[in-house]
Amino acid sequence: MNVEEAVGMELSACRHKKRIGQERLGFDAGVHRTCVSLIKRGVKSPTVGVLFRLC
Repeated sequence: MNVEEAVGMELSACRHKKRIGQERLGFDAGVHRTCVSLIKRGVKSPTVGVLFRLC
């Protein structure tokens, strides 16, 4: 497992724990839902700023 996949798994777990969808998380963090999806799948590596807003 690489860093991108680990971040994606943690993002997905936290999102499910809070019972919010990708669209809601993206809206709250100010990023597009497709960006959330790409991060979740380990395809895209978020910048520190995006990661901070997602947290």
